[in-house]
Amino acid sequence: MSISIYIAAPFSLQLVGRQVRDAFARHGIVSTARWLEEEPSLEKTISHAQRCFLGHMDLFDVRRAQGLVLLNPEEYREKGTGGRHVEVGAALAVGNPVWILGVRSNIFHWGEGVLDVWEGPSLDHVGECARAIKDSLWDYEQKPKFEVTS
Repeated sequence: MSISIYIAAPFSLQLVGRQVRDAFARHGIVSTARWLEEEPSLEKTISHAQRCFLGHMDLFDVRRAQGLVLLNPEEYREKGTGGRHVEVGAALAVGNPVWILGVRSNIFHWGEGVLDVWEGPSLDHVGECARAIKDSLWDYEQKPKFEVTS
C-alpha cells in the first residue's frame, strides 16, 4: 500500500501543487487532493451549491490521507482565502501530521502535529519532505505515529 498525502495550497498555486504532487509520486507518495484536477477558471464561476460540494470533497480528501503537505510560500504568508488553513486544521483535528513547504503563518503551524518545515521553493524540498513523511508514518495504511493529546 502506498503512502497518501493531501496537498493544501492557495488555489492560485494549483499548477505548482500539481508539480509537487507529481514529484511526490516519483517517491511513491500519492495525493488525495482532487482539487488539483479542477478547472482553474472554476474558482470564479461556481454556484453556492457547487462551492459547498467542493468544500466537502476537499475535507473528505484531507481525512482519507495519512498526512498533509502545506504549500505556503513566503509571498502567501498573509494572502489567499484561507482554505488551506482550514485543511491544515482538519488534518490536525483527525490526528494526521502536517509538513510545510514554505513558511509558518499562523499559530497552528507551531503545534506538535506539524512535524517539519522547509522554507524556500516547494520543488527544491520534495525529496527531503518525502523521506520525512516515510520516516514519520509507522503504518502506511492509515495511522500516523503521533497522537493528538489534550
